[in-house]
Amino acid sequence: MKSLPIIVLIFFFNLLAAQNNDTIIKQTAGKKSKIFCNLHTGFYHTFEGNISPQTAFEFSTGLLGYSHNISKNLKAVIIYDVTRTTNAIQVTDSTGTNFNILYFEGSKYTAFLKMAEIDWKINKSITFSVGQLLNQQYLTVQDKFWGFRYISTTFQEKYRYGMPADFGARLTFNLNDKLKYSIEAVNGEGPFQHQDDNSTFLISSNLELYPIKNLIVKLYMDRLPTSVKTQTSSDKSVFSGFIGYKNKKYMLAGEYNKVLNYKFIKDNNISGLSVYAYY
Repeated sequence: MKSLPIIVLIFFFNLLAAQNNDTIIKQTAGKKSKIFCNLHTGFYHTFEGNISPQTAFEFSTGLLGYSHNISKNLKAVIIYDVTRTTNAIQVTDSTGTNFNILYFEGSKYTAFLKMAEIDWKINKSITFSVGQLLNQQYLTVQDKFWGFRYISTTFQEKYRYGMPADFGARLTFNLNDKLKYSIEAVNGEGPFQHQDDNSTFLISSNLELYPIKNLIVKLYMDRLPTSVKTQTSSDKSVFSGFIGYKNKKYMLAGEYNKVLNYKFIKDNNISGLSVYAYY
């Protein structure tokens, strides 16, 4: 992919809240309710003559949410996100030839339900969550750890290795300050589609280790059965391994991701490695 010389001016507005649910929880501790929003916008110009448009203002993220502490052990958070929810439509025949079609794409800035979660803290170590849950595959840890979403999203989100959120339920075990484990069952289609007719569920597990201060090791796995059984289809599985170190002066992190039977196509495996840092 050719490198493009681009001038980018980034404007980052963080009004009344932060970028992730964990920070929202900290800020709402002791407060019954809170309204928050988060905006990322910018301006760019490229000197490449074959790129169109060459100059434009852009709007990458717009979040609006509400958090309410129902009781000491019961909390609810709802977030709406404004983003592009439709993609270009392609239609091909059995030989792979593309058809020319006309369609209405819709707005590139559509508000959708990003998160609608109810958390019940059963006791000191166990929390039960239900609703539309943020994906633990990359949003709840890696995205927060990177912290520069207004510059670029993390690897898994950029290349669509998973869904940002989904409808389902999660059980989280905080065994101590150094170990956190959760198991989750969700529809598997993400926030933009209903459950499929065969009612297959995505089952995932997530393990977070904090062996020393500022260091995190995270392992994530999930499996989603295919809804259509053919000779060329197979169940999809995801594996993600992440390690990162972060303090007030610098951050260094690495992550390996692999998807088996991507798009439920047998032996269609993809993988990627990412490293990011700041000082």
